[in-house]
Amino acid sequence: VIFGEEMIKATREHRARVSYVSQEQRLYKGMTVREIAEFYRGLYPRWDQEYAMRLMETFGLPPDRFAGDLSGGEQRKAAILLALAARTDLIIMDEPAAGLDPIARRTLIDELIGALADGDGRTVVFSTHILSDLERIATHVGFLHQGRMMTEGPLEELQQGYRRVQVIFPDAVPDAFKLPGVIRQEQEGPVVRGVVRILSETQLDDVRNRHHARVDTFPLGLEDLCIELLGKQEVEE
Repeated sequence: VIFGEEMIKATREHRARVSYVSQEQRLYKGMTVREIAEFYRGLYPRWDQEYAMRLMETFGLPPDRFAGDLSGGEQRKAAILLALAARTDLIIMDEPAAGLDPIARRTLIDELIGALADGDGRTVVFSTHILSDLERIATHVGFLHQGRMMTEGPLEELQQGYRRVQVIFPDAVPDAFKLPGVIRQEQEGPVVRGVVRILSETQLDDVRNRHHARVDTFPLGLEDLCIELLGKQEVEE
């Protein structure tokens, strides 16, 4: 259900509000890139032909080359071009950067940033295993594991809501000591290291004051956070 309607039953006008890039995009092999763009132009009322031609140049796609003669990466670029030039309210992308080299990936992210910044109020939803891409563009992030949403929220809140922690005790670590909000922890001598969920800015104060311990916290990148959450999930299972 998208925009309040089941897409399988939606009208043509409703479907024209959504564009989609699948992980295995299939283009019309007997048509050129330019011809496919012209075909899509008739499907999407807000199609931007000038933008489509600019993207062909940006992505290095020869307009008169048949889709069947494009490499896998070029077909991916063509599919992304079609989704962006349609100027839809919602763009859904499944692993859009798969098969792209680092330069093409950077170009893709730059174009997505431009699409979101043009003031049309569009939303882009995309799945990816390349978490560094998310840190450049995403406003909201969710982590899926075996079909379950492990955690989700605004990117900034997720980045601020988890910390890597190191606690150095003046003597031995107290028996059964556990970091507040702990996701994972390990001990080496008088040092405890771990990852915690930050529920309060003062939640580690008791560790400092009660045990006279030195407590240092460090930010977590999205990739590290994903690894920690996945590891916790697998242990619980």
